[in-house]
Amino acid sequence: MYVTFGDTLSILEYFNYGRFGQIALGVDRQYQPTALFAPGSPDAVALLASNIANRLILDDGGSAQNPDPARHPNGDNFTLDNIFRGGDVVTGAKGVIDYRFNQWALQPTEGAAYQSVNPRTSAPPVGGSTSVASFNV
Repeated sequence: MYVTFGDTLSILEYFNYGRFGQIALGVDRQYQPTALFAPGSPDAVALLASNIANRLILDDGGSAQNPDPARHPNGDNFTLDNIFRGGDVVTGAKGVIDYRFNQWALQPTEGAAYQSVNPRTSAPPVGGSTSVASFNV
């Protein structure tokens, strides 16, 4: 089925991005159930079910493993000048939706509007007087 997502979707996870070109998207940020509730508790089980039900895989539209170049959510190639981070958002994702490997996936037909909302800091603040030295023997 060809669909267009009008909602703004956050990048939740990109564990399978390098190998399969997949990025998990969702309407809201998701948390590990055991970070909020005791393992095995009804609340943790309910949150896990909610997380699974409220995510969509943005696939790269290809079947190759370890794609080179990788496809950015905006449709262009992923490069050091065209990156994304977890928490960034995409809007207007369009493509064919399918269900396989027990998850819904969108095979994009064009790039989505991408917005960086989680920029990387240039360098962390450093203070103190600790010095580190090493020597390879």
